[in-house]
Amino acid sequence: MASDPSHQRILFRITGNHLLVANSGKAFSKEGFEAVCYPATSTKKSNATAEATTLQDTKRWVDEVRAKRSETFLRDRNALHSAGNLARLTASDYAGRLFLELLQNAIDAGREEQIGYKGVGFRSVLNESEKIEIHSGNLHARWSERDARELLQGVENLPSNLPILDLPAWCEADEEISTLLSGYETVIRLALTEKGRRDIHKEWKVFSADRSLLLFIDSAVSIRWEPDGSEHVSWKRTDDGTTVTIEERKREEEVRLFQWRSYSLEGASAAYPIDEYQRFQAAKQSAPRLRSFFPANKSPHPFPNL
Repeated sequence: MASDPSHQRILFRITGNHLLVANSGKAFSKEGFEAVCYPATSTKKSNATAEATTLQDTKRWVDEVRAKRSETFLRDRNALHSAGNLARLTASDYAGRLFLELLQNAIDAGREEQIGYKGVGFRSVLNESEKIEIHSGNLHARWSERDARELLQGVENLPSNLPILDLPAWCEADEEISTLLSGYETVIRLALTEKGRRDIHKEWKVFSADRSLLLFIDSAVSIRWEPDGSEHVSWKRTDDGTTVTIEERKREEEVRLFQWRSYSLEGASAAYPIDEYQRFQAAKQSAPRLRSFFPANKSPHPFPNL
């Protein structure tokens, strides 16, 4: 599918033991990076999207967070235990929502006002990954248990739960990442655990088949799904104000249109599927017949639709 510059482009790709998610939105700001590292921080309802101009800037971000957090944990063992337990507890609250969280972050990267950019929900990556990388603009950072243990070598009897995302390391972009960055602004790469691989394949089957996920996104979005060894699928969302259309391509010559009639009132929205004659179309039993959205600033769910 040819690239449309008016659309925010998002890629989900599985290669071997890795999940890669790329987007063409804004690069990580310092605030966005710190929202990943500090559990109580988020760019939610913020316009903090200024991009770094040099590698020196982003290396300084990483070094500053490493120094501050490691100093705290080396000095205060209780803080280390507390941060590690909080990280795992938070991640468990988002179990089974990794795709939704990564999709939300990718979409937010193209918005003027973020509704949940990085922040707490991003910690769902801890449920499935043994190593996390973010490559965005001039930022190249990595998080892993190995990196955390090396940084905390001065602590005896390290706890089993370490605050991995509190302790970033610099990570150079390899050929795979550099190639993706030639077409996208940000690439997140997760090295999956054995359990993570199983979970990701289950989530992939569910979410890559549910086009209605894009119903209430208030922007033009294109998503490409690239499973390892299987057929690639692309979605392109358009909205004329009353009808949302998802164009699906499996091959250049195979194009299908899926449409929903949508209604909005005072921030709440609802939609139901229609056919080519604009008539209600009965959905399969496994598919939602009605999608609704109710804005809730305190909701932990980035896609609160039913």
